[in-house]
Amino acid sequence: MTHIEKYDINEIMNEDEMIKELAKPIIEKLKELEKTYEGDHTIMEIPRIKFIHDGMNGPIEIDGVEIDDVFIERLEQYVQDEIEMSHTPTILH
Repeated sequence: MTHIEKYDINEIMNEDEMIKELAKPIIEKLKELEKTYEGDHTIMEIPRIKFIHDGMNGPIEIDGVEIDDVFIERLEQYVQDEIEMSHTPTILH
């Protein structure tokens, strides 16, 4: 059974929507920070995003979607993909 088969289609859609909702302010803030530093220096590589889930406080649930390690990995990947798509590749000399 693949990872996707463990969830029904409604749960996947809810998780996808939740990922986009959680990622939106993160991406906006990163773009804002990038504009702030744009004139000072050029970022030589695309930043890597890493979220940490402190499981000590028990499970987290938002609007019926459990925020577990798999969800956090999907959120990280979504944000990373959005960051990479917003940057144009350059040739470094």
